[in-house]
Amino acid sequence: MFSDHLDWSDIAAVAAYRSQACIGDAFEQWKDPRFVSWWPLYHWTDSKVRVHALYCTLALLLASLLYREVRKASVEGDFEHVISTLAGIRGVLDLPLKGAGERKGIKIRLSRRSSDQQRLLDLLQLQHFQPTSLRDSAGNTATPTVGPSVAAVARHSLG
Repeated sequence: MFSDHLDWSDIAAVAAYRSQACIGDAFEQWKDPRFVSWWPLYHWTDSKVRVHALYCTLALLLASLLYREVRKASVEGDFEHVISTLAGIRGVLDLPLKGAGERKGIKIRLSRRSSDQQRLLDLLQLQHFQPTSLRDSAGNTATPTVGPSVAAVARHSLG
């Protein structure tokens, strides 16, 4: 191994060399089509490609910071395991019938979670981002009628 950092100790030089693998893994993540992927790129103008690159870089940065927090808490598992565990947490709509086909008191809760999912949820304090009701664009509590619109509102609200 060669280095131009003559002021570094042997241990520091080896640690820096090994940390390059982490950076390489992060760039490899861009090739994974399931999460934080560069592709597919559906843009043709330079400005839109730059914005796409910015979004991908920010997503990779946020995912790396999330994984760093998980590793600092000594949670076992590689990056893909952590992401797939979090992806398994689903939002569930409680839709009690009021009458005449109208639903009132729509509540959103999280699905049953495994112990790993609950530990990640608590560690990353993600319950603070859990929506508790559906809201329209004006911030009013939505009371959708029975039908396909409920699913559309739920998909929009749950991301």
